[in-house]
Amino acid sequence: GADFLHPVIDDLLLCGRWRRLHSLSLSNLWSTPHAGIDTTATFLGAHRNLQVLHLDLSTGAAAHLRLALSADTLPHLRELRSNREVATAILQCPCSSGRPLETIKGVRLSGSGWDNRFLDALKAHQLTGAPVRRVELVGWNEMDDLKRLVDCVPRLTWLDIGKRTNGGGCVELCEG
Repeated sequence: GADFLHPVIDDLLLCGRWRRLHSLSLSNLWSTPHAGIDTTATFLGAHRNLQVLHLDLSTGAAAHLRLALSADTLPHLRELRSNREVATAILQCPCSSGRPLETIKGVRLSGSGWDNRFLDALKAHQLTGAPVRRVELVGWNEMDDLKRLVDCVPRLTWLDIGKRTNGGGCVELCEG
């Protein structure tokens, strides 16, 4: 089963609390489907001082469930490495102080409608928090994915596009 490939993190998310935690990297972990979504949201809400979060967490069959965060979760977050769904949840989470998120890593753009939620949240974040200046994608599908991303982050100073996921060879970033 999946629990042998990746350690189950449910107990840590349920019970682990560190008030002074500023940086956290959790990777190659697995969480039970429904409980994992709730415990992840509670865990993140309890760690207000996190500035750097690298979260690679699989919830298996519950991948379709959305992570619902309480308002003002992660108000000091500056750097995030996660999948598109976690990044979307954090970007959509209201933050009264204006979250200083400037770096997003680990997102894969699929060329599907699921990208729209992420891109809309990213665009809205530019108006409410610090402008995102650095994006490092894991992958993308079509050139239009990259164009849509760049339109959402006008103050971008660093873009790593990762690998094109639908095959193909060389890619031109400029038209004409």
